[in-house]
Amino acid sequence: MPTTGLLREFNSVRQGLLLARIPVHVRWSLSTRIDSSIVITPARIVDRPFLHEDLVTTNLFYRDGQALLASPDLRLHREIYAGTRHRSVLTCLPPHAMTLASMNDSMPLSAGSLKVLEEGPQLLGNLTRLLRNGSAGLIRGQTLVAAALDPTSCLEVVRRIESESVGILG
Repeated sequence: MPTTGLLREFNSVRQGLLLARIPVHVRWSLSTRIDSSIVITPARIVDRPFLHEDLVTTNLFYRDGQALLASPDLRLHREIYAGTRHRSVLTCLPPHAMTLASMNDSMPLSAGSLKVLEEGPQLLGNLTRLLRNGSAGLIRGQTLVAAALDPTSCLEVVRRIESESVGILG
């Protein structure tokens, strides 16, 4: 079961997505790695602040009974944890960043270039390699993936990218 502090962080990210006008009713997921476990959002995001029992704790390495309750992005989260040192992963659909991703192969951002990846058999490997060196990547037309040391830092990455995308789109 997640700690009260972790629950507070998950709810803070949920609130932050709402405040940033990133549609939380559209599929999004957040997880944190704790030793050989992952605490992750459920398959269906509830329309209220999370309670302890809403979050799913599952194994980092293999499918267990709890995996069925977890976000459909669980496989993506596991792959990122297996290939990086990041301890939290957030996936969402920030509207301006997604619009820009559909127009460009990469986006000029102040912190460097945010690479836009194409769907395909090499997607997870490419995303993991990208996240080793940076904190975010875009899957064209689908989702932004941010990875960091904690959930709040993931949200800050998403906010920065969305803010800079708004500036680029004018």
